Order: sequence, then C-alpha cells, then structure tokens
Amino acid sequence: MDPYRSPPEETAHVEPELDRLPLWLRFTPLRAGWIVVTPSALRFEPRAGRARTVPLAGGLEALQLSLALGARPRLKRRAIRTADTIESWRQIAASAPYQRSLRAARYAGILARAHGHSFAGGAHEDRAFVPIVDGDHLVVIEAAPSYEVCFERDPPHGWPDHSGALLARALSWLARDELARVLSRVRAHTHARWCRVFTREEVRARPAYVEDRRRFELLGNNARDAIALELDAGERAMLEHWLETGHVG
Repeated sequence: MDPYRSPPEETAHVEPELDRLPLWLRFTPLRAGWIVVTPSALRFEPRAGRARTVPLAGGLEALQLSLALGARPRLKRRAIRTADTIESWRQIAASAPYQRSLRAARYAGILARAHGHSFAGGAHEDRAFVPIVDGDHLVVIEAAPSYEVCFERDPPHGWPDHSGALLARALSWLARDELARVLSRVRAHTHARWCRVFTREEVRARPAYVEDRRRFELLGNNARDAIALELDAGERAMLEHWLETGHVG
C-alpha cells in the first residue's frame, strides 16, 4: 500500500498550559477547583460541574466566579493573590516573546526557587532570583527588576506578581532562540547586581546547609554575588546531569 496516497490527518493545535492555579472555598481548606492559564484563555475547572473558558484578555473578572471562592486561609506571609498572578500573565501573554512559537513542553533548565543570601543572615526570601542553564554557564537574574527587560513591556500599574516563581514559569515556555534573546537583553541592559554568571565548576563546588529543615545550596563567595538555591529532587537531578554531561535532560 502506498503510504503517501492520502495526506496525513491534521491534528488540532493545542495551546500549552502555562499555569494551573488552585482556587479554594473562601475561609476553608477545601479546594474548589483550578484556574488554568493558556496563551489566549483562562479556564475554570471546578471539582464538580463543567469547566468554562474565557479569553485571557478578560482577566479573572470575565470568569464571573462565585464570591464563595477565594484565597486559602492561613497561607504563608506575603502570599501572592491569584488575581495578581493572572494579571501578570495577561501582560506576559501580550509581550513580544509570547507572540512567537512557544515550546511544546517547559524547558527543564530553569530553576524556580533561588534567594538572595548574606553570610550573616542566610537566605533572604524577599529577593528572588531565577537561575537558567545557558550552555556551560548558569545565569542567575534577579526577578523583580527584570520583568520589563525580559518581556519588553512596562505596564502602567507595574507587575502585580513579579515573583521569581512566575518569571521562571514564564521563561521556561520560550523557544531556545527566544530565551537566548531574552538572556542577551538582560545581560546587556541590567546592572551587575541583577545578573550573575556561574561556571559549571563553580556550581559543582556549591556547599549546602540546612535551616529550619530546608536545604539551601550556596553559589558565590561573597555578599555581592551570593545566591541560595532551594531545589526540589527533580531540579537537583537535572542540575547534576548538566554538571556531568553539559546537557539538560
């Protein structure tokens, strides 16, 4: 049989799921469902009932959620509101890098949790950084002041969620060439304290310490460049693989 007699079936394009945010019954520890963010839409997936979808440009208000839904109680201090994260996603999705093709799967070479570090006071969680594997180097950028450079946007009301966790998730969807352009802009436009570069040898030699049952792995030799990585098991395995082979995954 001639395999080329009929053209292959076209499969529908499926947008990547950029983020999945839990939504809780207000004042209870019960999760009511999820809000899923894609490049063009928001989708509310309740635990019971049918999902519904609205354009991302409409924001959280367009979903017309019940007033009974809200933030989970007793969240850690300085918790970021779901509405703030979605508003920042609206700005990211409208940015120039996101108008180009995104990855089919997230890039594993971006670490989600890194903090400023002082040798007197340990990790400072009010300063978030995003470490990115870039060839033979680990490039670490400070999150809050880098959003405008990364996405070439300066929203009139700022970035409601300018956390390192969101920046890591957003950058991980960029195609290889686009991520390289972003890193080039950051390294060219930022003050030295915003961007730090470590060799594989420096990353390999990082010491670790435990504080309040949390493990931190330290990059840098002085207060000017010190970064405390807080890795999960998958990130630690990825980093070790990169250190051994020079490749991610």
